[in-house]
Amino acid sequence: MKKVLMITNSPIFPVINGSRQRVYNLLHLLEKAGCKVDIVIYNDRNGYFDTSMALKDNNVYFFDADRTKSSLVKAKDKIREKLPIKALKIYSFPYGIDEAFPRGLDDYVAHLHEKNKYDIAMVEYVYLSKALTKLGNDVFKIIDTHDVLAYRCNMYYSMNTKPRNFYTNFWGERQGVMRADAILAIQKNEKRYFEKLTGNKKKVYCIGNYFKPVKENFVEKKTILFLGSNNDPNRQALMYFLKDIWHSVKERVPDAEFIIAGDVSNAVEDSEAYTKAGFVEKLEDIYQQARVVINPMLSGTGLPIKTIEALAYSKAVLMTQSGARGLNKNFNEEAFLIAGNTDDFANKLVELLKNDDLIKKLQSGSRKYMRKYNSMIYHNIKQILNECEMDVR
Repeated sequence: MKKVLMITNSPIFPVINGSRQRVYNLLHLLEKAGCKVDIVIYNDRNGYFDTSMALKDNNVYFFDADRTKSSLVKAKDKIREKLPIKALKIYSFPYGIDEAFPRGLDDYVAHLHEKNKYDIAMVEYVYLSKALTKLGNDVFKIIDTHDVLAYRCNMYYSMNTKPRNFYTNFWGERQGVMRADAILAIQKNEKRYFEKLTGNKKKVYCIGNYFKPVKENFVEKKTILFLGSNNDPNRQALMYFLKDIWHSVKERVPDAEFIIAGDVSNAVEDSEAYTKAGFVEKLEDIYQQARVVINPMLSGTGLPIKTIEALAYSKAVLMTQSGARGLNKNFNEEAFLIAGNTDDFANKLVELLKNDDLIKKLQSGSRKYMRKYNSMIYHNIKQILNECEMDVR
């Protein structure tokens, strides 16, 4: 049995966003492959306690991070805050790869390895890659990238907002990923990116989000669901749907209902035009109410986890091109629907609300798609574990 240490920047529970869902699913995927997984969490003591209570079979450690910033980092923060977006597009002031790294975490990880003798150490996000640098060749080192962080700021500038999270440049990202023996990319386009970034000197594996498929339930009621966390891309997607699509659909299907679930529901005022479900503790409860799940994303990177999750719940899913990032487009119209533009989105949504046979076809196709998707992910995880054995030898 392989012993794995996962190092994550946030707790896993409660599972309130795509990043936490990613780590939670990866944890269970490793356990399914026969690994024993320990977890290191920093930055959130309450979340650490929630995670410890939820994962009683795992050793969960808390690192009390030193959050003191250097004078250089503080100066760059002030510049990013003061400069207008127009100037930041030219002078982006990217973070150095280790600027968000909590001081002393590398020593703490090395101490845990000395105590527990791990076979694998895995960090979540490349900005934690320094945690791998004090481990020897007896540990197989993995970076789960989640996302491409080089110039990720441009996605926010396109939404006329400043990035609230870490971003770097190509050289910073390369410095980080080169510290690993293997790199996990969340979808195929990003796999190609990391292969090119490292000059094919590192093994890169495509590991999407593993969700166990749920048996489909047909919903006759004309209910549309959008579920997401309260971040900029989700807010943009929700506003786009409400402003440009929803009224048109409602006029053509008067008995249609729109449910906004997750923390993104806090981004809009109360209204008779839709229902705000808020945070959902049991996802199956909200998905059982939905006839159609939408993902009208206009921008984003990584994998739209809300799309994969909805497919795993055997829902008929309609999405934009951005909402379909990382999916095998050959399954369009068989397992899901992709809209090419605003009118196409509205027309396809109306068809889904009216056509029972199409709903049933997509629900069946989504289950088949997820079985193939999960099989590929599990195969890649087994490959990584085999690579680990060969590397250690």
